[in-house]
Amino acid sequence: ERYCPQRMEEFQSSAKATLSPEQFSRLSEEDLARFIVAREGNVSAALKQLTGSVKWAETALDPAQQGCELCSKDPNSHSILPIGLDEREQSTIIYGCPARATNSAVDPIVHHMSHQLDYCFSRPHSGSRW
Repeated sequence: ERYCPQRMEEFQSSAKATLSPEQFSRLSEEDLARFIVAREGNVSAALKQLTGSVKWAETALDPAQQGCELCSKDPNSHSILPIGLDEREQSTIIYGCPARATNSAVDPIVHHMSHQLDYCFSRPHSGSRW
């Protein structure tokens, strides 16, 4: 079964025991659900993926930099942006057009996409759809 309350409770307990209190406090129940569903209820695989994601985010996402520096200088720097909320589906609408991007450097693109996905995950009505 992809998602069941028992698996979620086990995963939540494992995550709490594995991550630091600060790391765990930044996770919502929806965040945890995304990982357990992605690993089809396999708690150890979900925990491995979550731990890797948390460690990556700590090194890749500078909390002082809450946006994309390139986007603030040139709104056409990247090809993918969230542009709104679909009222019927309550999900974030992502616009992508590779031809519009003026920057093709990999590291800034990864940084930009990380922040854009965090934005989508954090939306109260649509975060769980991701």
